[in-house]
Amino acid sequence: MKITGLAFVLGLGWLGHAAFWIRSLRRAARAAATPGEYLRELTVRFVMLALILLTLILPRGRLFPYGRAVAYAGVAIFLLGQVLAVWARLQLGSRWGIGISPRAGGADPGKNGRFEDGLFGVVRHPIYIGTVLAIFVQALIVQNVPSFLLLAAALGIVFWKAREEDRRLAAKA
Repeated sequence: MKITGLAFVLGLGWLGHAAFWIRSLRRAARAAATPGEYLRELTVRFVMLALILLTLILPRGRLFPYGRAVAYAGVAIFLLGQVLAVWARLQLGSRWGIGISPRAGGADPGKNGRFEDGLFGVVRHPIYIGTVLAIFVQALIVQNVPSFLLLAAALGIVFWKAREEDRRLAAKA
């Protein structure tokens, strides 16, 4: 089991991603709509991290060959996706919450209204777009079974969460 430089860089990117999001989850846990939402989100993050590590440890697949320039471009796009997700999360500030349920109480109840400033005024769901972009590029670079399973799982979760958020926000309007 040889860890390549490419896998090491991707792994560092995901380690930073996990640390940022777990810290965000811990800070928002007090305002979770239900106690189960915090555990569910934390479980999803740890399962994703385990799949990511498996993806990076297993040998790279060979569906289509590519050179160093494509690999470097892929890593740049991977990092762009990570930065997009973190930047969007930081723009939400205290409005970001755990799960898709509205947070209860307080002057700023969080996900009870649509946020249309910054990146959110340009694209819908920039956190999801950035995360899926990073996972998609990693799957193209690594090309092994866990990377494609991770992509399929992320797409399923993101489509479900985005649809639920949009549905709840439309019902509130």
